[in-house]
Amino acid sequence: MQESLTMKKLFALAAFGASLAIAPVVAHADDDAIVLHRQSVMEGIGAGMGTVVCVLKKQCDLPQKVVIRQAKTMHFLAKMNLEAFRAKTEGPLGVKTTALPKIWSDWADYEKDNKEMVEATEGLIKAAASSIEPQSLGPAVQALGKVCKECHDDFREKH
Repeated sequence: MQESLTMKKLFALAAFGASLAIAPVVAHADDDAIVLHRQSVMEGIGAGMGTVVCVLKKQCDLPQKVVIRQAKTMHFLAKMNLEAFRAKTEGPLGVKTTALPKIWSDWADYEKDNKEMVEATEGLIKAAASSIEPQSLGPAVQALGKVCKECHDDFREKH
């Protein structure tokens, strides 16, 4: 009986030790998943911007409802973006990221920039609903592009 109890204690201790050993691996995997999610959000915004710019430059002929849908998708993703970055990730990651640590050390400024992006996508929705002609769409695209550039200049690694 005593031997069985000792074996149970050893097994419990080994299981506890193993859980401590894998905790950093799990945390690392969680950080990687967070980074991949952020990248997906940003890629979605970039893809939407690419479609809208293609229409603006008359390089693609898409109906107005598609442009409106792209603007709404970008708006949705812009609202998701702040929460996607709320969790700070650090240390060696299994995925490459260009997000600078300044995002978290200057969170108030990042939050302000994100609010401006949400507002700029709202402007893009209104512009696209009005017309997809350059005189309507152009200023809204420029406003959003300016917000994106400012945030990237401050919070993204140069490449």
